[in-house]
Amino acid sequence: MNPQFVRTTDIQRNFKKILEQLHASNEPVVVLRDSVPEAVMVSYGEYQQLSLLKKQLLKTRIEEIWEKMRQHNANVAD
Repeated sequence: MNPQFVRTTDIQRNFKKILEQLHASNEPVVVLRDSVPEAVMVSYGEYQQLSLLKKQLLKTRIEEIWEKMRQHNANVAD
């Protein structure tokens, strides 16, 4: 993955062009403010995939916690 780095002023001036490049390349665009990364633009499809992965990771972590709690409380009577 080779992100493109764009200053906020460039986005203000060339938003349509940058959005078209994002869509064509499907590579993320890192938004810089005063040379500091502030945000990342990704395609909507990429955003959906990242959201799904985040939800799956959270579900896995919760299941691991529940399993540890079950093991820890195995000898506790109801």
